[in-house]
Amino acid sequence: MSKIVAITVEYDTPDLLALCHASLERFAPSVRRLVVPGGEGAAYHARGIEDVRARGLGDAEVVILLDSDTVVCSPEWLDALTVPLAAGSWAVGGVRNRGDVEQVYHRGRPMLHASCLAMTRAWFEHVLTFAADPDLDLVRRDTAWRVSADAPIGKVSVYPFWRASVFPLGVGEYYGAGGTLLWAHLWRGTVWRGSTGAWPRLKARVSRRAAKVLRHRQMAEAFLAVGWRIVHGG
Repeated sequence: MSKIVAITVEYDTPDLLALCHASLERFAPSVRRLVVPGGEGAAYHARGIEDVRARGLGDAEVVILLDSDTVVCSPEWLDALTVPLAAGSWAVGGVRNRGDVEQVYHRGRPMLHASCLAMTRAWFEHVLTFAADPDLDLVRRDTAWRVSADAPIGKVSVYPFWRASVFPLGVGEYYGAGGTLLWAHLWRGTVWRGSTGAWPRLKARVSRRAAKVLRHRQMAEAFLAVGWRIVHGG
């Protein structure tokens, strides 16, 4: 059994999950993949992570929270996450690729995003809770807040996101020091699920909300197209 486990809480996004796992198989085959059923909203996402903690991790030494709308883009991805952990970091990840400044930094500290977030097993088990609290502000309800906010200064390693030209706008691209694209995360990639056929397109003509979710879905289709090209070496 692998000593690194990637946990994906998935809810009705099979196309995105297939790409995510294909990218792991291509670029990080040693990582054990664990899919946990989720539901609509942050509370169900957090509950899935808590279920994993309750069941245990086997011999895993490193835990990676990996959203289904994330694609690994390079064999350097795994070292980029695990080398800082071996050097003493407790958590490694990228900053949020959406939201206002208070969702990226809080009290001067960068908030890691849970779309691709690695941590030591000890820190994963130490975090008090991953559960969302609707009475807290948006930043502190986020799963990654629980991981990054309480770690001492110097124990969190951060990859900023760059908006480059590989993926369409609305995708966070995270690069290594040498300029290698390590992973990408689709902004709001899981907010809408369903067909892209004629009916939603017709609704989009009369509904602003339908038009918005259709744009998100079209963005997801573009993300999938680029991601599969990377995975297939195109």
